[in-house]
This record gives sequence, C-alpha cells and structure tokens, in this order.
Amino acid sequence: MTTSPEIRHKIRDAVLARAERQRTEAKVHETRELKRKFGKHIQALRKKAGLTQEGLAEAIGKSVDQMGNIERGATATRLDTAQALADFLGVSLSDLFSFEERGVSESPRDALIADLADLLQDEDEATIRAIMKTIKVLLDDFVVREAD
Repeated sequence: MTTSPEIRHKIRDAVLARAERQRTEAKVHETRELKRKFGKHIQALRKKAGLTQEGLAEAIGKSVDQMGNIERGATATRLDTAQALADFLGVSLSDLFSFEERGVSESPRDALIADLADLLQDEDEATIRAIMKTIKVLLDDFVVREAD
C-alpha cells in the first residue's frame, strides 16, 4: 500500500511537531530542576550559616516570600540577587552555582560527611591524620558503649 505525498507530508509534520514538543517539555523540566537544585543549595548554605529565611531575606533586601520562592525553586534568581546571596553567605558566585558537584539530593548522612570534608579542606596532612585517629578512637568507644 502506498501513501500519497500529501499524507506522508502530514505524517512527517506530525512527527516533527511531536519531537519539538518533547524537546520543549524536556527544556522546561530541566529549567525547573535547575531552579529546584539551586534553591536547595541556597537553603543548605543558609542553614549551614545558622540563618533563618527571614534573616537572609532582610540581609539581601528581599522579602521572606521571595526568599521562600528561591529556596523552593519557584522562581529564577536574578544575577544581582545571586551576587547578594553569595556575598552575604561568604561564597563566590561560582560556588553558589556549584551545587551539581555534590548534588542537592544527598542524604543527611552524606551531607554531614561532606561537611566534615569541608572542615578538613584547609588542614595539613598531619592534622588530618591526627583527627582521623581521634575519630577512630571515638567510634571504637561508641561501638563499645552500644554493645553494653
């Protein structure tokens, strides 16, 4: 069975239109996911600094609602807002956007381990070895207490 050129053209157009819709939907999803990850990263940095949403919002001249929208990934963040966040949180603008490295969906346990690694980042090897020995002693003591 052969199809007419007109039908083939309509089928091709429908396939191309569907592919374009799928690409658009993927871009929208990717944008939403990026905003969500950015917001989670801002929230983690804020909590690490011991700040409330209200305190951070006030410090950068935004409303609490705007801060909540940023942290939920409901809105995109303007560059000037991102710079104000970075400045106040004591990180570089590039660090503010480096949430992909560690991922924002890490478990609380993984986040704590990452925080420990961050604490040790600037220490020399001898200090890190001493801290590791101390941690091992503490863990051994903890396991013994758990067994009792």
